[in-house]
Amino acid sequence: MALEAIYGDDLVEFESKGGLRYFQIYIHYDLHDGAEVCAKLSSASANRKDGGCPNDCTEEHDDEPDEFSYTCNFEHLPPLILTCLLPKSYPSKDPPYFNVTVKWMDGHNVSQLCEMLDTIWAELPGQEVVYQWVEWIRSSSLSHLMFDGKITLGSDCPTHKGDNRAISRSLSLESVIPSMLNYSSKKHYEAFLENLHTCRIC
Repeated sequence: MALEAIYGDDLVEFESKGGLRYFQIYIHYDLHDGAEVCAKLSSASANRKDGGCPNDCTEEHDDEPDEFSYTCNFEHLPPLILTCLLPKSYPSKDPPYFNVTVKWMDGHNVSQLCEMLDTIWAELPGQEVVYQWVEWIRSSSLSHLMFDGKITLGSDCPTHKGDNRAISRSLSLESVIPSMLNYSSKKHYEAFLENLHTCRIC
């Protein structure tokens, strides 16, 4: 109930599993100055027949002749999804079972987030930890991944063999970047509708 009061519609509770509470929290990053995303591609993986980089991105060629990158600016990033199943021994003994889903992020980065959530639990044994997890992800996870200045997405590669609780990018960057741009544009329009604006004609 406390989490529902804090996160509202960003918390989705599912039917309990074996009497255990099961829910997801959609965590939105606070990007006061936006975010610059650099997508590194190789000519072998890039589908350049579709006209190159998206309209809102700039294309750069790297030092390697077969590599180039897109750089895009985002006002909003798609949310990270934290899925939790609370064991009966939580919080006195065991942490929540969890998955971290970031469909646009590289696998090794999502695995690092899972490891950090384990660390936070280890520092707060026997205490409620979901709120601390969510707030750390929202406020500190990008800097933890050294993403303060620019978020770099690596070239397409086989599925990352990392933490099995980490659910990361599985589609090609040519699919992920336009999807991210569409999400950012949609959120920008929603923010426009929610605010008051001065009519420049009247």
